[in-house]
Amino acid sequence: MMNAYELIPEIHVSGPRIDELSSSQRAALDDLVENLREEENGGSAALVAANADYIEKSVLVRHLIARDWDVGKARPMVLEALEWRSRRPVHRWFALSNQSVPSASDFRLEAAMLRKHASTGKIRVPGLDAHGRAVIVMDSSKENSCDDEGCMAFLGWNMTLALRAMAQSGQVADKFLLFMHMAEFSFFNQPSFSVSKETLKILSTVFPETLGTCVIMDAPVYFATFFNLLAPFIDPKTKSKAWNEACMEPMP
Repeated sequence: MMNAYELIPEIHVSGPRIDELSSSQRAALDDLVENLREEENGGSAALVAANADYIEKSVLVRHLIARDWDVGKARPMVLEALEWRSRRPVHRWFALSNQSVPSASDFRLEAAMLRKHASTGKIRVPGLDAHGRAVIVMDSSKENSCDDEGCMAFLGWNMTLALRAMAQSGQVADKFLLFMHMAEFSFFNQPSFSVSKETLKILSTVFPETLGTCVIMDAPVYFATFFNLLAPFIDPKTKSKAWNEACMEPMP
């Protein structure tokens, strides 16, 4: 078990680059790429074709790491992530937001939704930590919407922003540090079970191997009950990266 302050670079800071892969890992990557090419003529043809701009080898490596380089397990995981991105193409919104005059049908509605959710600072990316990791802050006391679809898209937008910030910084880190401020979390304002499960899906399946460390701050006693209810649905690798700030120990 890790001690309170141990940080393992390849787990918590940066995964392997493509040029650092072993021969067996390269073979698994090539196999996954070929599997997805076969999908272009199979039952998931439309899904794969619609997300061709997202399917890059660097992304596929993350999926393979998350499934311990098992191509048979990584393939359905990739397809599940593509299905989510077909509904919430947050990676494309950045390209549209950089256009000088984005059309109403392209981005205006999404921009208005993002501005609304961003207005309280409930999720924000303030910068990088000492290891070059982007910092994402989530503050449960600043929730301002019951729009579950918008909340999930806004989370995906911020995670994409965090990845872009690290890529543009020139540093090696490619995993982010997540701070969850839970001081005002209670039975009465807890997210729905469906939203909580989708949040876990976003962290472990849609953006696999992007979480470096999650620090849960000022959590009330009730949060432990809530966390334990979700525990069976939390990917073990994701769970191992969650720490309780009060005692600086991993979450049980």
